[in-house]
Amino acid sequence: MRKIIFLLMLAAPALLGQTGQRQAGLEGKNPQKIASEFMASSSVIAPDDLSSVYLAKQYTTAHNGVTHLVYKQRFQGFDVFNAAWIAAEMPAVNGHATAAGLAKLYGALANGGKLGSTQLISAEGIERMRKPLSTRPDLMLGARTWAAGVVLNAEGNYGPNPKVFGHSGWGGSFGCADVERGIGIGYVHNQMGPDVTGDPRGVNLCRVIATCAG
Repeated sequence: MRKIIFLLMLAAPALLGQTGQRQAGLEGKNPQKIASEFMASSSVIAPDDLSSVYLAKQYTTAHNGVTHLVYKQRFQGFDVFNAAWIAAEMPAVNGHATAAGLAKLYGALANGGKLGSTQLISAEGIERMRKPLSTRPDLMLGARTWAAGVVLNAEGNYGPNPKVFGHSGWGGSFGCADVERGIGIGYVHNQMGPDVTGDPRGVNLCRVIATCAG
């Protein structure tokens, strides 16, 4: 019998795990082949994601002969780091998305809640979601008009339409939906801004999009 340890550091799907499997009949079998078969048979790793996984490190501990295989993942040519942070579910803290992903989600909310052939939320649900619930100043964010988990555009950060709703992230990233224009916007950046809300890059972007949309 031989023990192989796999350390999987993946983000799409988000997964950080370590598994030690002791199986019979592995003598003489290539450790990488064992790992590949294990990942291919896993129910939590999508087949399309296997092509982005690569062997980052392999070593054998001398005292017990255990072979260690460390696999990582690349996304669009870049190594995925901080997999544990990405995989953790921490509300209001560590949401991860691309600009295209945010725009796609908010685009669905701006167009009746349908994403392709899937109805994510009803049009009635969207209207309830953007109904004002609180206008009390936020102790950290200042003046805010909160709806059901989203911020309404009372301050004009998402363009001229006060009915636009969305949410901003610390440093300038944001996503928002303009139901009246049928537009969803997603913005992420590679440099943190100093503003908690109202980052001028996002404010200007929304104004330009609203002008182009008419």
